[in-house]
Amino acid sequence: MVNSSLNWASILGIVLIFWTPFISIAGVERISRTGKPKALWALIIGRYVFGQLCAGILFFQGWRLDPILQFSQLLLVLGLIVESGYAILRDGFSLNGDAKRHKAAFEYANRNQVQAPKKSILLWYFLTLITLPLPFLGGLIVLFMASHRFGKVEKRLVELDSRNI
Repeated sequence: MVNSSLNWASILGIVLIFWTPFISIAGVERISRTGKPKALWALIIGRYVFGQLCAGILFFQGWRLDPILQFSQLLLVLGLIVESGYAILRDGFSLNGDAKRHKAAFEYANRNQVQAPKKSILLWYFLTLITLPLPFLGGLIVLFMASHRFGKVEKRLVELDSRNI
């Protein structure tokens, strides 16, 4: 039997369900730019799997926590959001970050009627959210597919940058 009720812990579980795919996709996007995947993949997979696991526990079992433990969970989740949000901003992740970093590639594409590829970060975020019913495997498959796609886009943008010079 599954029990759940709407309290602070279950609300934090919902917040965590929506936040962990975002930080995972941001990490995958970072890998596509830097090309240093080994250490970052461990961090991405860990944040995704354990974040979703903690979100599920908070959502379904948070009603059992007394108020002080719910407050401690609030502090932990807010700390995770602030820490990962700072890391995302520090790494230069933005929805239109490619247009800023590869300005020459987009100008070349506009002049020559060539399609400049985009990473479609929001699309991959929503695909990761859709795979939540397949708890971990579906999301991890989407993350690896996003990594492959982001790598191709980054290579193409660097190629267009070099043509413009």
